[in-house]
Amino acid sequence: ASFDRLDALLDEQSYRLASWRVASEEINYRRFFDINELAAIRTEESRVFHESHQLVFRLLKSGVATGLRIDHVDGLYDPNQYLQRLHEGLKEAANGPEIPIYVEKILELDEALPKEWPVAGTTGYDFMAYSDGLLIDRGSVVETTRTYERVIGEPVRFRQMRYEAKRQIARTAFTGEINVLANQLHAIAQRDRRNRDNTLGALRRAIETTLAAFPIYRTYVVEGEAAPGDRAIIETALAEARRRDQTLVPEALDFLAEVLLL
Repeated sequence: ASFDRLDALLDEQSYRLASWRVASEEINYRRFFDINELAAIRTEESRVFHESHQLVFRLLKSGVATGLRIDHVDGLYDPNQYLQRLHEGLKEAANGPEIPIYVEKILELDEALPKEWPVAGTTGYDFMAYSDGLLIDRGSVVETTRTYERVIGEPVRFRQMRYEAKRQIARTAFTGEINVLANQLHAIAQRDRRNRDNTLGALRRAIETTLAAFPIYRTYVVEGEAAPGDRAIIETALAEARRRDQTLVPEALDFLAEVLLL
């Protein structure tokens, strides 16, 4: 009973306190990967951007800071819009040389930063991937693979292993996010007589499998359309999902494709 007053106070808040374990199945906010404490704020709203960056611009203007490292830029609703606003703010804050922006961005080996982003480069994961290669003897790949296969008791098929690992993460760490997306997709489907027979379960499986089949970290929407080049990436992921899982309902995957391709 001693907690009743505190409970009544918390019930008046816009959030519900919950165990961190709950988020694996129930979550209604953006977070960094599966870290619940790092909740996103809506920097796409100009007022939120201004209020949350006053100290940053003050430190830059005073010369205390001379550059910016943007952590997990792909966690933003619209990274390009954010970076453009940041770039404009830095022009006003700079007393001398241009203030550089570096972004933490996960790039595949054949993937480049979006050209329209006003940044000096990445924080270096791509460089680290290449430099790590200098420390690896590629001639030992056969022996290493053979040893690994002997330990696990089966042959290694890297592409299959990667797909299964990504699907496992989708099913465990991101159940909550997928539940939210599936419910939103199902609500959209119910408005259209051609798509309302797509069940929540079928749509959920389509999302999960397509996520596991995605070849890159993220695609973008620019002015109401998939960014240049991203349409082909989305279509590749959808085709891979269709190939990987023969139990997917074709109509559910087709509807997901319509939504993803806008």
